[in-house]
Amino acid sequence: RERERERQRRGETMFAAAKKGAPSAPNPSHLLPSEVMDKCIGSKLWVILRNERELVGTLKGFDLYVNMVLEDVTEYEFTPEGCNTTTLDTILLNGNNVAMVCQLFLSPFLSLLLLPTIFGFFLLVLTPD
Repeated sequence: RERERERQRRGETMFAAAKKGAPSAPNPSHLLPSEVMDKCIGSKLWVILRNERELVGTLKGFDLYVNMVLEDVTEYEFTPEGCNTTTLDTILLNGNNVAMVCQLFLSPFLSLLLLPTIFGFFLLVLTPD
């Protein structure tokens, strides 16, 4: 994390530092992905996985590969027959399976009703005919 903060202080992006190219202009509003995740520790997250599953749980920790430790997890699996739910205490989620992470600001029940509708709208708009 110290390296990330030093790069940010110098105004480099994560990619400029990796390419050893010239640093980009400083951007005070630029946040690294790990800094955004760090602000979510202790918050409820909605995690959409690359398969037909979604998770809602409290973020307890993570690493730079977005491997996450989640507590009080509810897993939603969507099948043609309907939605199956499983409740889990604590899990270690492999970051390779993560497609999208959203912080829940509403109650989980209300978010699960509202966010899929918004996400479905974007899928409808972005899907070619």
